[in-house]
Amino acid sequence: MKPIFSLVMYCLLVTLVLAGVHADSADDFLNTGNTLLYKNNDYSGALDAYEQGIQLNSTNTALWNGKAYVLQKLNRYTEALDVVNKALELNPKNPQALNTKKSISDHLGKETFFKNGSDSLFNQGSDLLTKEDYSGALKIFTQDTQENPESADAWTGKGYVLSTLDKDSEAIDALNKALELDPDNSFAKETIENLVKHLDDKGNALIKSNNFSGAMEIINLAIQANPKDVVALNNKAYILENTDKYDEALEVINQALEVNPQFASGWLTKGYILSGLGKTEEALNAFNETLKLNPDNKNAKWGIDNIHKNQTSR
Repeated sequence: MKPIFSLVMYCLLVTLVLAGVHADSADDFLNTGNTLLYKNNDYSGALDAYEQGIQLNSTNTALWNGKAYVLQKLNRYTEALDVVNKALELNPKNPQALNTKKSISDHLGKETFFKNGSDSLFNQGSDLLTKEDYSGALKIFTQDTQENPESADAWTGKGYVLSTLDKDSEAIDALNKALELDPDNSFAKETIENLVKHLDDKGNALIKSNNFSGAMEIINLAIQANPKDVVALNNKAYILENTDKYDEALEVINQALEVNPQFASGWLTKGYILSGLGKTEEALNAFNETLKLNPDNKNAKWGIDNIHKNQTSR
């Protein structure tokens, strides 16, 4: 084993030297792997670097996660899942490893779902999906829902393709139909969850660009898909508050806090809304609730200071 290991190490070190990098430690190999992966798109080189780093330090979560990420890129999903689980054994709350695992699990779930076809049309649609012929797949899955309207799988396939094509409203309708037919359909649930996350991200981006009308359209879709989506409810309340619709905003943010009373951002938004309504004591309580959940929240501190300044200036 030693000669083989030495040869691999030598070859990798030559690569690093040519790249102007000297790898003496596990962290050096991590940095090199990241460079090869993200700057050069050199998956095999990055994989070698991460593996050499693990040889030096098998408790480095980032190295295990890097290896899992590369294996995923190389379509070696089963191996990737084993590797990312190792990263999570070392650090169960590591956000990068958790994201990598979700991505791997989503792919494996999709692969399993579309391999187990319930009828010939479904299998045709799945085959087209594998070839990334989304328009063709949508046509077949739509035909499947028409010929087999009680097939949850057909509706799920249609919903998945629609979500891939960014036809969000139609995707939500199809996926909700699938769950109406089969409430335990795990892939339909997973697809809706991913769609809601996608809509939340789109809504946030539109809010940051001050496109409130566009954001509200997206946010309402997210709430249609998941009425308990606290991120969407909070964003809707934020827009209503910023357009001086305080009573509506208060009603919406209360819905979010009923779903999750530990939602710090919800309490912050409620504080702003109550301030706008002139309910200063209730606003202070809301800002203080925010700080109980997130002691470093600067916006809540600013909200409290602002109320106190306004009170003393009267």
